Amino acid sequence: MVNTITELFEEQAKLLSHGRILDSAESAAGQMQRRIIQASTKHFVQFGYRRASIADIASSVGIGKGTIYLHFKSKKEIFLCCQLAEEQQLLPKFENIEKMQKKERFSAYVEASLNFATSAPLSRALLARPHDFAFMLDEIGPDRIKNFTSKGNEYVAKNLINPIAQNLNTEAQIDIAKAINIVIHAIGHLPDSVLEISNIKTEDFIEIFTKILEQGTKNTKSIKSERK
Repeated sequence: MVNTITELFEEQAKLLSHGRILDSAESAAGQMQRRIIQASTKHFVQFGYRRASIADIASSVGIGKGTIYLHFKSKKEIFLCCQLAEEQQLLPKFENIEKMQKKERFSAYVEASLNFATSAPLSRALLARPHDFAFMLDEIGPDRIKNFTSKGNEYVAKNLINPIAQNLNTEAQIDIAKAINIVIHAIGHLPDSVLEISNIKTEDFIEIFTKILEQGTKNTKSIKSERK
């Protein structure tokens, strides 16, 4: 079981990029890789994975296709590195959450996750395109994704849910983590127009929904034990 959010993100790096980590941002290679990632993210958001072109990405960076292949093996590797780079923007926020009082961590985590889910361009574009989402699942492998997701749920249960729901056993806490993970992904799939027609600001929705999840988690009993 991973014990810190940094360990969890290191697991994600191994999973999403197949061990491909960008060079130091202080090096010339690292700076070029980040320019490519930035331009590629915009292309993947606009055109999706299948329609995005290496040639167009290279042109937008002002380099030739050959230069891209000096840094990345394929479009697939670029796509996975873009996904990883976007999600790693959450790492500093989650590291700060780990320093909070234990009972404050859950709501802070949910709020940060929902803010990301409703604003991260590539992740939202990926969820909005079923074929691209299916590509990611196939390329990484369902079993590897399940393994990583399981570690994430265990981390959330142990470090975020347990402090506010100690009446529940570990299995029940992990079930809550699973449900919250699904809800956050589902909200990330919502078009912006849903909130607009509902006449509610995104930040207000996130604050209200975070409180609902926190109170619900505190008051949840073991669903499985009730069914017996």
